[in-house]
Amino acid sequence: MARKIVLCSLLILICHTLLLAQSDFEEIVTQAKQAFEQGQYAEAAELYTVLVESGAHDFDVFFNQGLAYYNAGNLGYALVAFRRAQAINPRVQALNLNIARVRVERVDFLPDDFGVLNSVGASTQTLFTTVELSWLTFILWTAWFSYCLFLSLRRRWSQEARIGVLASGAIVFALVFLLFSRMNLENNRPLAVVVLPSVEVMSGPAETYMPLYRLYSATELRIVDRESGWVRFFLGDGRQGWMPDSAILETGT
Repeated sequence: MARKIVLCSLLILICHTLLLAQSDFEEIVTQAKQAFEQGQYAEAAELYTVLVESGAHDFDVFFNQGLAYYNAGNLGYALVAFRRAQAINPRVQALNLNIARVRVERVDFLPDDFGVLNSVGASTQTLFTTVELSWLTFILWTAWFSYCLFLSLRRRWSQEARIGVLASGAIVFALVFLLFSRMNLENNRPLAVVVLPSVEVMSGPAETYMPLYRLYSATELRIVDRESGWVRFFLGDGRQGWMPDSAILETGT
């Protein structure tokens, strides 16, 4: 009996905590919307950041956070928020238009990802999330394999069946290559954005190394190494270098 009372008390406490958390979430969302509508964009951005840091990783929060930062004139943090929203739902036209707007307004003009494998991996970012691409590849691979197994059991392959197997197989293997490139890019070359107004790029992981060039807010880069609070990266045009880890934010959550 005592155990049941303890369990019921714990359930009540958990439910009460969840209700309070939901109430706090809705209150902060309301405050952020009001601040944005009143033109207090920096305050709205800070409120949306509080939501993100508390674990509210959904499309609307990231998108609205990006809009608030953009209107506050902070292109770097805006692009981070927009790219995080894109990872959740990449096919929203308004989102992709805002990403393009930030890229046009930033100081650094950069081409797409450097290298064939990197370019292939990034080519589907506005079409599918990584999970969607994984499921699509798995479903088509299973269907293709089942079709091949079915034809093998019949032991008679017509010319049309062979052409169908080759054509569908080419599509499946193309998807496998796209998925491999995408996962390799996300796991080994994570995307980051410069969030400081400007940062000096060095030839090594310390301020004692030779300065190479300067990058500005909202520059996108791929991280390839970390050492003692510094990151080594490459840009879309192939340039590389080192900068302090505090100068960037990764777009992954």
